[in-house]
Amino acid sequence: PVVKEILVPRRAAPYRSAGCLRAGTPINALLLACGAGGKYGYYDLPDLPQVAAEVVDVCAHLRAAAQAGTLAIDRILVLTDLPDLTVAGATVKAATEDSVGQALRGELETDYHLLHHSGHYSYGASDATSGLLLPAGEKKLALLSLPALFQQLESRPIEFAFFNGCSSGNHGEAGLQYLGAAFTCLTAGVAAVVGMRWPMLDHEACALAIQFYSELAQS
Repeated sequence: PVVKEILVPRRAAPYRSAGCLRAGTPINALLLACGAGGKYGYYDLPDLPQVAAEVVDVCAHLRAAAQAGTLAIDRILVLTDLPDLTVAGATVKAATEDSVGQALRGELETDYHLLHHSGHYSYGASDATSGLLLPAGEKKLALLSLPALFQQLESRPIEFAFFNGCSSGNHGEAGLQYLGAAFTCLTAGVAAVVGMRWPMLDHEACALAIQFYSELAQS
């Protein structure tokens, strides 16, 4: 995985020593755990069995950061398509297109400052055909496109986004037809974004996320 920094004009804000998250008030974390596969267009995408372990460990590291005083964690909400998933210290609800949109807009009880997505990502030929794949029922997946994601995030308080899906950090090399998830989030006001430059295996994505949040908890 490669981290690419893109500088864009944005509002000034104070930051925590642990990263880019706002100082002064407790933060709320939103985790999208989309481990079930399904049909998307011509593709039949497989289940991602490591998503459950990833989200459980990420939440554990966030709670550890709160106990250590690295971050002040108020709420953790997990939206998932895994029916038997339980996560200590977090509220777990079903992930649907509606519930994800409501959470991003701050319509599920509170606003969120940290966004973590674990699941399939569509890397298309343009922003309109690229984005997060969300459960749509009957083993089908629906696209939350990058323009739609921009609309959900613009003027919202999310300061950090981690997209743990294949090629989620990729972008078009020629022209401006495809600017990618990182540019989408940064121009919407998100301070920092992590995405994957290339496709990766399920267990590799899980290990990367766990190590990242482990380091975050200790910083």
